[in-house]
Amino acid sequence: MRIARVIAAVAAVAALAGASAVAAGAHPSHHPAPRYDPVHQLVQAEQATTKYQTLAVAKRDGYGIFHDLNGITCIADTGMEGMEGMEGMAGMGGMGVHYVKGANVDDPAEVASRPEAVVYEPDRHGHLHLVALEYLVPKAAWDKSHRDPPSLFGQPFMLNPVPNRFLPVAFYSLHVWLYKANPSGLFAMWNPQVHCPAA
Repeated sequence: MRIARVIAAVAAVAALAGASAVAAGAHPSHHPAPRYDPVHQLVQAEQATTKYQTLAVAKRDGYGIFHDLNGITCIADTGMEGMEGMEGMAGMGGMGVHYVKGANVDDPAEVASRPEAVVYEPDRHGHLHLVALEYLVPKAAWDKSHRDPPSLFGQPFMLNPVPNRFLPVAFYSLHVWLYKANPSGLFAMWNPQVHCPAA
């Protein structure tokens, strides 16, 4: 079962984090339990989004196709030009086609069961298959009431500064490859196994 494999990976990360805290001298028995359980959040995300394997359901729930600033819908990386500190790096893979729900983007609260985007990979026949979720929030909206970047599943979001190819503003984002294995990692931005027909 896909979610079982993903949960096992996150549980291993959580265990390592706990071991690091003990090694650093923390005393777990003297501290309250963490407010967020990464495994529980993954289960919530999977339960809320498995229905979006049918694209028509995502559209019905308010997700619409996203175009980057160049009008491209299937996002792939042939190089890291334009990304701060990553110039000249080789292509990292692809993401796919994003369907974004504006109401979720407008709400700066980040909730596992309400991703801002659902991400699909096109097959050679042009059919779209759900591969990932993306959580994002504009930096300005988040920073109004927070000192630290957002986080879910025990993972801090990545800052996408301006300029970037996606939005005219800086934003925080986190991908979760819940529906397709990613050799770069469950929370990596790019997946080398995802391809766009014209990329």
